[in-house]
Amino acid sequence: MSSPFQKSFSAKSPLAKHDPKALKALEARLAKVKKGEEGAEGQGGVDYELQAKIEGQIKEAKGDHGAKKKQA
Repeated sequence: MSSPFQKSFSAKSPLAKHDPKALKALEARLAKVKKGEEGAEGQGGVDYELQAKIEGQIKEAKGDHGAKKKQA
């Protein structure tokens, strides 16, 4: 059983902001880009711009959400 306090407290948890499914999807997409299966536009090879973009998204998804508060 959970009290109304527990429900409201868990609703504010930063844990929900780290979506493991989205993170796995980004990592799978990054693996495809590194293999040259995605983003090469028929030229073959690796699209390094797309790879850097996806790596940035992964870093942002894993990042500390409290960092913005610490800097202010």
